[in-house]
Amino acid sequence: MSHSIEIADYVLLALSCFFVILGVFRGVSGFFSLVSGSIVSFASSVFLWPVICGRFASPWVRAALIILAALVVFGLVRVVVGRVVSRLLSQPADSIFGLVLGAALGALLIYVAAGIPVAREYSVIAREVSRLIEANGDAR
Repeated sequence: MSHSIEIADYVLLALSCFFVILGVFRGVSGFFSLVSGSIVSFASSVFLWPVICGRFASPWVRAALIILAALVVFGLVRVVVGRVVSRLLSQPADSIFGLVLGAALGALLIYVAAGIPVAREYSVIAREVSRLIEANGDAR
């Protein structure tokens, strides 16, 4: 059966390649610092929201303070985690693990796309991966 490549397939492949390239250049330390910084900054925003709401009446001031606090926490956590992980791994190992993590993120992206009906409609890759998943008996 012949399939024509759709635009959505190019997008999926480009994003998967982007994750791999990003993994090689940023390394696993960059991924860990980004994820940990995001989680901690979100948690700090949730924690600080009631405190800031109790002290400031203007919603613009509250939003600005929350965003500022989240950015400061994000930057600090990202720097600390990045330095700790990069000190634990040598540069080649950091890049190799980053490549593996980027490839895993690309594969996860395609797996998730296979579970979305709109993606299966517009992407040959998502449709074929969905058929492979169903053929292997993966329970969704």
